[in-house]
Amino acid sequence: MKKIQNMNKRKKIHRTSMSLFTSLGLSFNNLLTKKGRTFLTAFAGSIGIIGIALILSLSNGVSEFVSNMERDSLSNFPIVFEKNTYDFSKLLEATETEKVECNQGKLCSEDDITPQVKLLTNGLIKKNYLKELKQSLENNQEIKEYISEVKYGYDLDLQIYSNKNSSYMRINPNNFNILNSSDVKEEENAISMTLNTESPKVFEEMLDNEEVLNSKYELLAGKMPTDYNELILVVGSNNTIPDSILYALDIKDRKEVADLLNNSNKEKKVKSTTYSYEDILNLSYKLILNTDYYRQENGKFKDYSLDSDYLKNVVNQGLDIKVVGIAKVKESSETSGVILYKHSLTEYVINQIEKTEIYKAQTENKEINVLTGEKFDGIVTTYEKNAQLLGIADLEDPSTISIYPKDFSSKEKIIEFVEKYNETQKENGKSELVVSYTDLIKTVVSGVTSIINVISFVLIGFVAISLIVSSIMIAIITYISVLERTKEIGILRAIGASKKDISRVFKAETIIEGFLAGILGILIALLISLPVNLIVEAIAKVSGIAKLPIGSAIFLILLSVLLNVAAGHIPSKMASKKDPVIALRSE
Repeated sequence: MKKIQNMNKRKKIHRTSMSLFTSLGLSFNNLLTKKGRTFLTAFAGSIGIIGIALILSLSNGVSEFVSNMERDSLSNFPIVFEKNTYDFSKLLEATETEKVECNQGKLCSEDDITPQVKLLTNGLIKKNYLKELKQSLENNQEIKEYISEVKYGYDLDLQIYSNKNSSYMRINPNNFNILNSSDVKEEENAISMTLNTESPKVFEEMLDNEEVLNSKYELLAGKMPTDYNELILVVGSNNTIPDSILYALDIKDRKEVADLLNNSNKEKKVKSTTYSYEDILNLSYKLILNTDYYRQENGKFKDYSLDSDYLKNVVNQGLDIKVVGIAKVKESSETSGVILYKHSLTEYVINQIEKTEIYKAQTENKEINVLTGEKFDGIVTTYEKNAQLLGIADLEDPSTISIYPKDFSSKEKIIEFVEKYNETQKENGKSELVVSYTDLIKTVVSGVTSIINVISFVLIGFVAISLIVSSIMIAIITYISVLERTKEIGILRAIGASKKDISRVFKAETIIEGFLAGILGILIALLISLPVNLIVEAIAKVSGIAKLPIGSAIFLILLSVLLNVAAGHIPSKMASKKDPVIALRSE
């Protein structure tokens, strides 16, 4: 008896199990018998995939275009460190005002003074100590491999005058502006000292990197500046100079603009003029020091900037600076209509100012304003304001540092260097030496990229509706397939197929449908991208604006399969629960 029981235990009944490949084979054969419906179903399921694929293609292409623009713009948009930067995280906090609830019929005061005081006292303006950063940059040989150029800026406005017919006019800082040209004085020797910040900037310091200069400018005549007192005029790519610059440089007579504004004939225009290269190469100007405007009297330094006779004498003794070359920009996006000077001219002015009596008097006693003989009040009058006015600067302590990377990967290395520099300062307990920087092109690109991403997500959200509709359609078609194959279900159950096997057969069908829909959607999206790229390239000269990443394509195919399987889940379960006897009797 025990032997019989042991034999019965060993003789267990093993149900047959249908493999996934068998399920796929059955489903594939069934789909082949209904090719038309299969194709239409796959096409309907691919519509949402097509939409998302096109959106991702355009988003990727535009993002790549913006990234390339960022790489190409590195020479124009450096990484900038400024001595004084705004801490915008504290701006809102500083400007918040306390709400006052005033009873009806009463008038109440509202505190608008405290927020203004906070703006001045709560550290809204963050100070970068750039002296230490400059030393670190100059002492680190490794980082120099990634830097195309480092430009050090100082709070210094070069005082430059034109010498036209023995009449001197200050042209830098530029005081010419079309809005106030009607006020130009008629006196031949008049010198206007009004600084208008809206006037076009005419004189700029050039980069010292010859390779970068050659990539940006094409020399038309003369030579590139080599000495500290040499200048070069940069004109537009079509050899043009804006009239506003010609007037600002005192090449054109400013009275013409005044006459134009005062003329009742509104159709009158500024006369068009042409110049030979020799006309420009003969230009020369006078440079004086910021401290030359002041003369010591009774222990104080008096401002003589409005004394015409005094100024004439000072300007006559000023440094001669001359235009030695003319260059045009190679790209229209580059700044043109400016005169460039070498950094050595900045160094010359700073070193000469250090030799003056007013420099010594102000730097030796930073609490007393040498112009008034009184103490600085810290708000209206400060040592920093006086230093800028007098051109007092330390070559080792710049007000700005602009770093131009060699390429995009070099830019990342420079940022890593800065981050490591900040970490070192924190570890050494010198948090005040931590610096912040402005990456203008990165800020712009990040903003554009964010907008692109938001628009892409919104569009994908709308297109996702078609995915939901197609999923519902797949569920209905799978259910119809279940009804059509009821007898087949009964036969499969009769020969030993389990409920799980039946469910797997129909799920396999949805897998195939989803795969076909995904492939079809990607192919159609790629075909649509071809004419889109050709049209955009023809109109905007931008190639490959629609590019679908391989990873996105694979993801969309898998998404199509997943959605189809999810849509066919309920019909597959219904098929597995059918009674085999009833299924066999069905017609």
